[in-house]
Amino acid sequence: MSTGRPWPDRPAPGVLAELPITAPAILLDALRYRGGDQYVAVHLGPRGAVWLDDGVRRDAGDLLAWHRFATHAVTEPLARYDLGGAGHDATERLLVDRDTNQLSIGRAEDVTELLARQPHTRDRLTGLRTVDPAPGRVLDPDVRAARTPTGPGWQAQAARAGQLLDALTRALDGSQLQHNAADVVAGIGALSARTSTQLRGTVAAGTAAAALDNTADLDRQDGTAVQPTAAWCATAAEPADHADRQHEVDLS
Repeated sequence: MSTGRPWPDRPAPGVLAELPITAPAILLDALRYRGGDQYVAVHLGPRGAVWLDDGVRRDAGDLLAWHRFATHAVTEPLARYDLGGAGHDATERLLVDRDTNQLSIGRAEDVTELLARQPHTRDRLTGLRTVDPAPGRVLDPDVRAARTPTGPGWQAQAARAGQLLDALTRALDGSQLQHNAADVVAGIGALSARTSTQLRGTVAAGTAAAALDNTADLDRQDGTAVQPTAAWCATAAEPADHADRQHEVDLS
């Protein structure tokens, strides 16, 4: 779910900023989205309700599932974006790509435009569209009744909602464990690299010391001072006028 990339700044006009996490596959089911479109926007209303919008249908989702998602350790940086609530309308939207589970953030007007342009599953299958008086808003008049937790079977619906919430929690917790494991592996790799570098330095220092000891042994055997190899090479290879010849220019 997490890619390790940094979270982007708030989106500029005309830009959809991809987030460094993907949505759990169960997210929109837990939020009770019932459409079939590729892109679905999520945001909070001024009174705290969570809204799902695919450009055709817009309805309240499961607020408990949203809070479980938005306040988890993996998704805490969502708080930096203006997704609504606290008495004001959202100026930004969380966009879910149902084909890839990619999450993005965009300004409300940009996301609304994208949703209006996408091909809608219900339109392709039935050709039915019920248009709200507000320009560009298309609503499903039956979705509100379908979401009301009353009448026969509401206990089963409540039980199903609880199961989806549990599945969402497990998915988020599993993603957090994977993220933590990746951090541990990265830390071990960095520690191993530092240790290897230190060991190489220690071995090199020991080799140099041994070479100097060998040179000292040669000195003691014949009584003649022996220069280190590197110094000897520099002395033998460089003539006295080396510095002058390096800068000679043939003008003939």
